[in-house]
Amino acid sequence: MLIPTTLVQSGSGGYSLIAEVLVDANGLATVDFQNIPAAYRHLHLYFRARSEGGSSADIQLRFNNDSGANYFVEVVRGVAGLASAATLASQTAGNIASVPQTSAAETFDAHGLIKIPYYATGTVDRVAFSEYALSTASGTQVGQFGAYWTGTTAVSRVQLILSTAADFKEGSIFSLYGIT
Repeated sequence: MLIPTTLVQSGSGGYSLIAEVLVDANGLATVDFQNIPAAYRHLHLYFRARSEGGSSADIQLRFNNDSGANYFVEVVRGVAGLASAATLASQTAGNIASVPQTSAAETFDAHGLIKIPYYATGTVDRVAFSEYALSTASGTQVGQFGAYWTGTTAVSRVQLILSTAADFKEGSIFSLYGIT
């Protein structure tokens, strides 16, 4: 289900669709939102995705095309009734969600939301955090990721790549919204 281009929540500002990417039959190595206007307070990036690779993968996030070791990540996951946590330091991208592999059942897509608060205000480090769920053969996987970027400039570009060498699979969709 796509979120309408204008949605007002009680007590908050409106949502405006900035851009949307629908992956075609060729797959897509990178989802790249460029020239993001600084006119909003926060960004929300909704997704439904899977990998074309032979194994599940994490979606990784980069701000402003920075591929230096400037990302720090905290991960909490629940899979088949088991919880796990991890810390990743000095990464070249911030892991932000997980997706199933191409061999998983066609109904096993990951669905999630990546939030990027105050992406264009002040000269502070930037963060993104997410929540996602996906179906697996052994049940549902859920997770929360927090990614911290040491850059202090306004975020004007958000790139998503997979932690494996695979592409995002046809039918994956990514919708970037600005929140006033």
